[in-house]
Amino acid sequence: MSWREHFSRLDRIQKGRLFKIVATLVLLGLAGQGFVTFVILSQGRGGEVEAMSALERAASEPAPAALPADASEEARRAAAAEEAERTVLRATRDLVSNVLSARKDRTGAAVAIGAATGVALAIVWLGLGLTFLGLGALVLGLGSPLWALGWTGAASLVVGVAALLVSFAALTRVGRIGLGGTGPIRGIARNTLDEALRGKVGLVFIIVLLFLLAGIPLRLDEGSPLRYRVQSFLSQGTGVSFGILGLFTVLFAAASVTFEQRDRIIWQTMTKPVSAWQYLLGKWLGISALNAVMLGVCASGVFLFTDYLRGQPALGEVRAFVPRSPGTLMTEDRVMLESQVLAANLKVPADGPTVDQAQFERSVESRLEAQKAASPMFEPTEKDRQFARRKYYEELIQAYRTIEPGQYEYYRFGGLQPAQRRHSLLTLRFKVQAGGNEPDQIYRIGFIFAGMEPIVQESGLNQLQTIPVPSTLIDSAGNLDVMIINGNPATGIANPLSITLPPDGLSLAYRAATFEGNFLRVVGVLWVKLAFLAMVGLAAGTFLSFPVAALVAIGIYLIAEGTPFLGRSLENYSSYTPDGRVIYFNVAVETVATGIAWVFRVYGNLRPVERLVQGELLEWRTVSSAVGVLLAWTGALYGAGVAILRRRELAIYSGH
Repeated sequence: MSWREHFSRLDRIQKGRLFKIVATLVLLGLAGQGFVTFVILSQGRGGEVEAMSALERAASEPAPAALPADASEEARRAAAAEEAERTVLRATRDLVSNVLSARKDRTGAAVAIGAATGVALAIVWLGLGLTFLGLGALVLGLGSPLWALGWTGAASLVVGVAALLVSFAALTRVGRIGLGGTGPIRGIARNTLDEALRGKVGLVFIIVLLFLLAGIPLRLDEGSPLRYRVQSFLSQGTGVSFGILGLFTVLFAAASVTFEQRDRIIWQTMTKPVSAWQYLLGKWLGISALNAVMLGVCASGVFLFTDYLRGQPALGEVRAFVPRSPGTLMTEDRVMLESQVLAANLKVPADGPTVDQAQFERSVESRLEAQKAASPMFEPTEKDRQFARRKYYEELIQAYRTIEPGQYEYYRFGGLQPAQRRHSLLTLRFKVQAGGNEPDQIYRIGFIFAGMEPIVQESGLNQLQTIPVPSTLIDSAGNLDVMIINGNPATGIANPLSITLPPDGLSLAYRAATFEGNFLRVVGVLWVKLAFLAMVGLAAGTFLSFPVAALVAIGIYLIAEGTPFLGRSLENYSSYTPDGRVIYFNVAVETVATGIAWVFRVYGNLRPVERLVQGELLEWRTVSSAVGVLLAWTGALYGAGVAILRRRELAIYSGH
């Protein structure tokens, strides 16, 4: 029997129903066994459980009876010290419990096993089980010698690219089946998907993306703290994936429509007959399906490797969750990773200063009168008053967030009832600036919470720092107050310069959801963004030649992504000289930039990748409103594209 006959027989076997059923049962059995094994291995160690139980008992001890009115000062100080110690124990208990819950969390393992099993089942039921099994053996045969020779990076790259390619091939086939059926819309969508996979440009983008994604782990510094490695991988993995997919989407969408008009292929489609709305909708569905497949593959790879990194030893650990020092429950690196990175924290900014509205308006009018006295031709309009109010309020905020050496300021965080109900661990995030923010300067900042001893934190300038705070400090109204001192309250030594807390330099955060759910929301938002960009390219391609359509689509893509930076720049941009004269060129620039920032503010304010990397919650409320706006924009562009395409003379193309 020849090799060809052997392969034909194996192909018949892998496409047979009996093989598919047996392979499915085997895969499900292996998946169940793998999950049970993980559950057993993730159970806490005896010493760890005992230490946590002792900490729980100490933190839960009832408070002593209230002191009598004639109690001595020494007794009062002792009672205050005991209460402060119990508060610290509660904070430690919440902190350790938060980290240990991550160790026992089975979501990551369930997602990993489920994703691998799902891809394997898809391959089996596509009739390619033995084919991909042979390809897997070939990849392992190539990777094993590289690993044995010490070329672990090359071996990991080969295996990683192969795994991503296998997933992409399987999911692409599944996507094509999902677009199956009759009707012009599905037919155009399938053809668009095939066009993207057959074209050289599409394949180049896909291969480059998979190689870049598989190569990111090789660039991580193994000597750096684990939290920084995880943040770096999340940022690069999601950022690179979306960046390349966004560029591919706008280029392919514009090319797909313009090239079909140029080569007169669109005749064969529109004479079926197919209406303009069916044509554009089919194109959009095909591109969106490809983006869903590619984003699913990339997101799965990012999530699974992030979960792998989570299981690696953090700084100061002999293995994951096991500190090197016997008397330590948790290392700082592990605590920061679980509470600040692999989390979904809700940020609560500090309340602004209390403003007397009448006094505020009098101060604004006084400033306008002074400006009028300096420039007799100046007549303040309502726009001038709005500008003066905004500038004066910014000055009040700046003064409120600036603390002189040795002085202090009170700050309040409100709306913390959800954290109080959940008994969530709070994290105070702060960043101080002083002088030129010299990197070698260390400032000592004092923090005083009600019921706690003063905390002195050594802080580098313009660097984000965190302090764990127990939820028991929240009062009955859902507020938490803190006094911040520019200096060391224990020694009375002040810092040499005034400190300033920038707009993003003081907030309180608490865990409001899971990292896994937040990751899923981020991926969904990225897909909606890609769907919007696909319609941008398609709409531009209906009436422009490819170079112009590509330029317009890429320009909109870059402007939309750069909106957050544009908004921050406008905050420091002024159209007036120091003496109050108008700079008309700056007015024109500010007007255009403000309009652009306003149009794309919803797109830019989402910041899904930044939120994911910073462990910040992407709320369902934010997602639903932003997705609604983006889909409305997509619908508007779709309507415009359909109207333009109906009026086009498709037998004539302006590109020649």
